Amino acid sequence: MVESEFDGEINGKRVKVIVRDKGSKTWYFAKPKDFDVNTPHFEVTVDGKLDVHEDSADGNSFRTMIVNGIYSGSFYAGSTFASNKGMDIAVLPMNKTADGFAINTSKNGADVNIPFGNEWCLMALGTYSPWQPKPERHSKT
Repeated sequence: MVESEFDGEINGKRVKVIVRDKGSKTWYFAKPKDFDVNTPHFEVTVDGKLDVHEDSADGNSFRTMIVNGIYSGSFYAGSTFASNKGMDIAVLPMNKTADGFAINTSKNGADVNIPFGNEWCLMALGTYSPWQPKPERHSKT
């Protein structure tokens, strides 16, 4: 398994993005550093299937996205606005070279700020389901 990590901000809050590549699936997800921001999670399979969900700021709940549109593309250095076309939006950079990124979401979309060069980002548009509690994790004994 290949794994990389890099730092950035979502809505002014510090996060760590983790990328895990297992060959058949790649996960792109943000983890809050201070548990004070909702964070997107993407699961991409080799055959192109994408699952998106968002974890709550307190880490106790999640909501899945019914995805209407999937995009990946190169965002130029500086700030780029991604319109959500009236839907919910989830955005994450895909590579460690995006270290220091900032994403600020609003009801109209997301402002994506990339510090250096061009950077690939994943973006999904759709509708989030209602929040639901995360299943309890059982420790191995």
